[in-house]
Amino acid sequence: PLFLDLFLPNVLWPPWMLEGLAVYMETQFTSGGRGRSTEYEMVLRSAVAEKVFNTPAFVTLDQVNGDIPYYPIGDTRYQFGYHLMNSVSQQVVEAGHSAGKETLGLLSFQSASQVPFFLNTSLHNLVKKDWFLIWSEWVAQTRTRIEKDLEKIRSQPGTPMKLLTESSRTRSNDVAGVAVSRDGRWLAYTMTSSDQRSGLYLLDLQTQRHRRLSDKLLGVGMQFTPDSQVLIYSEFNDLDQYVGFSDLKAYDLLGDFSYSLSDRLRARDPDLSPDGKWVVFTKAELSRVGLARAPLIRHKKHGQYEYGLGKAEVLVMPPFYERITHPKFSLDGKKIFYAFHPAGKSEESIFEFDLETRQENVVFRDGHYNRYPVVDAQGQLYFVSNKTGVDNLYRYRGKLQSPEMVTNVMTGVRLPCFAAAPSGAESVKTVYLSSFSTAGWDLTEMELKPHPRTTELNSAAAKIAPPPAPPLSQDSVPKTPNRVYQAEDYSSYPSLIPRGIIPVGSIDSRGIAIGVQTAGFDSLDLHRYTLGASYSTQIQSGNFYGLYSNRTLGPDLTLSASDLASVTGVSATTTDFNRTTSVSGGISYPIVQTYSEWLPSLNFNLGRTQAYQVGHSSKPVLTGSSPLVASADAGLSFSNQEVSHLAVTSEGGRYSQVAARYYFLPDTPVWKFFMHDIEYIRLGRHTILAPSIAAEWTTTQSSMFPWANALLQGRSTSVVANSLSGDGLNYLGLRGYPNTTYFGSFVVRPALDFKIPLARIFGGFGLTRLFFSNLYAIGFAESPWIWGWGGGPVVMPAAGSGLRLSSAVFYIPVTFGVEYHYGFNRALGGRPDLFVNLLVSGLSF
Repeated sequence: PLFLDLFLPNVLWPPWMLEGLAVYMETQFTSGGRGRSTEYEMVLRSAVAEKVFNTPAFVTLDQVNGDIPYYPIGDTRYQFGYHLMNSVSQQVVEAGHSAGKETLGLLSFQSASQVPFFLNTSLHNLVKKDWFLIWSEWVAQTRTRIEKDLEKIRSQPGTPMKLLTESSRTRSNDVAGVAVSRDGRWLAYTMTSSDQRSGLYLLDLQTQRHRRLSDKLLGVGMQFTPDSQVLIYSEFNDLDQYVGFSDLKAYDLLGDFSYSLSDRLRARDPDLSPDGKWVVFTKAELSRVGLARAPLIRHKKHGQYEYGLGKAEVLVMPPFYERITHPKFSLDGKKIFYAFHPAGKSEESIFEFDLETRQENVVFRDGHYNRYPVVDAQGQLYFVSNKTGVDNLYRYRGKLQSPEMVTNVMTGVRLPCFAAAPSGAESVKTVYLSSFSTAGWDLTEMELKPHPRTTELNSAAAKIAPPPAPPLSQDSVPKTPNRVYQAEDYSSYPSLIPRGIIPVGSIDSRGIAIGVQTAGFDSLDLHRYTLGASYSTQIQSGNFYGLYSNRTLGPDLTLSASDLASVTGVSATTTDFNRTTSVSGGISYPIVQTYSEWLPSLNFNLGRTQAYQVGHSSKPVLTGSSPLVASADAGLSFSNQEVSHLAVTSEGGRYSQVAARYYFLPDTPVWKFFMHDIEYIRLGRHTILAPSIAAEWTTTQSSMFPWANALLQGRSTSVVANSLSGDGLNYLGLRGYPNTTYFGSFVVRPALDFKIPLARIFGGFGLTRLFFSNLYAIGFAESPWIWGWGGGPVVMPAAGSGLRLSSAVFYIPVTFGVEYHYGFNRALGGRPDLFVNLLVSGLSF
């Protein structure tokens, strides 16, 4: 009852157990479960082949317990959680127990009634083993099994490859989509890396220089125009808070700019006809993806030529839950090849659409995954198939012959494209594609040379055994009759009960603070609320806050109320603090683009501030009070900050905010203004310099209502978690001057912050819920200036440095910090300040 439905049974399982069980059930009850996929096997096979299996250079058990920035990145908990769950079930079956498939259900049932942090107890009750032993046994069995697979693969001649991008343990790549220009000069590709978010890249094949052209999210198909000057591609764009579309774009290589070809078309993965007059692409509709094409029209705009799309025509739209992918024109432009995935079957087949007869036909279907069709310079059709258990490239030889296996790799390939055959070398075919290693997918070049018939690759000899997945269990699926449910109006109330009650608190030499927090939201997240209360023994006073938000009308509407105390000064015998009571309401509406956001907001506030002083053994004494004052504010913020998997802070872009507040004071109304701008500049890989400037100014100072003034506020030494003051309309944060608050008419604070990673840890201790990520150093220098009551300016310079260690404690992001700040103006409270700080992200409800 204490935690309500925040902590449901087994919700405190580590993510690898939760997601591993989900993948196991998906695999047991569907023929297309990820546990049967060639991708999961490919990841293991690459690790064994590279001799890094079960080492920190790949994945160890403690790394499964946290988030690692290296391949397979966010899928680590899914893949290896599944392997562990499947291993438990397989061992029970191999021991001769018929209840093997029910073991994981019993594991879930038993652990739901036990102390959740002791993961081995319920497992030992079922199989007399702990997770460490399960892991070590799975590692040994998997290594033996995979080595046999590698032996079969190596029984056939391997295909030489040349890596054009090269991943490593410090830089994982994911190359998805390749196109080569008709003149053989350019190679375009999409890549996401652990160092940078997804982008469009260009490789000059003459100089071997790579260049990042722009950000690009999703979309793998692309093609150059016949003159090799423009690249046609697709990307996904966020257009609203909850709305996004995939559309076609063009990149002009001569002008070095991109522009849109479609608007909300839901188009993806284009290819061009040989004459450059038509674009073919996939088009999504409700719960299905079809095939479409449109004329590509060149026109003059603003003195230069650009392309545009004519009216789009849907060629094939399959039934619900089926999809068409990766369309490619034939060499003569009369046919379109594509891959087709039917609903309810674990397979993909190669189809063609005849533009003259308007008919679609099956080209090749064998029950495996046959994908990524591509045509070479001679018009021959190729595709990637997992026929042998490994994704290799095959050449189609007509309906009377089996496709010819033309590559033999140990891991897998995808998304091939052929270069134009050079004069005099028609027998050698150059293919560009993505190839896999433990560090991800790299851009790769292969030369396919013709082999005599006697040395043709034998796909049957290279075929490996399927993975040890659970048997497909159709009889376990409950047979329920078809039922008709009546539509009812949505009601948010049943799901609005609190999600949990969370104890919070802190302790230091001056006392303790203890409290609780609860929160909740409805099923559609239209309503959301947070409530909290606490009590501090240092100031012998309590705090309360509440927040409610509603987005049923589109914009976010918020109501809040709080009664909060903050320490303003500490002496040997007394503590000064302010108590601020406020009620506010606001409206905001984020204007979202893929990597940026504008956020306008309006708020109305009603509040007052009272000053108190409390001795060590006395009750708080009221020393001053402002009247109850109403205010209204308007603000606008902009953010386009860039992060990466290995980032310790934002690594590009900026965050800017401007705001104004009007106080309805009883004597003289007051305007208060605020601005803040911070830019992130890369000095090296993940070493970031962040210059910033913040300012507050007010038209009239007020001794009765402190918050109407421009304020500088130092950190509170009575707080351990999140003790550093933030920036906003109420006040600006001040470093090096702890437990101080300064009032003025104008405050400006230029600052320079620096962050550099020192060590990449990304590991923990076995199955403990403590996972360490990055150790990094910080440094800063700032010089706030404050004017007030006709005097000034007063300068309050400060500098400091520290170490921070980012981690997850019970999967809650926590950054441990040891910092030293020094305020140079000793007359105004500046002093050496060595402290431990915890930066704790709030629980996500």
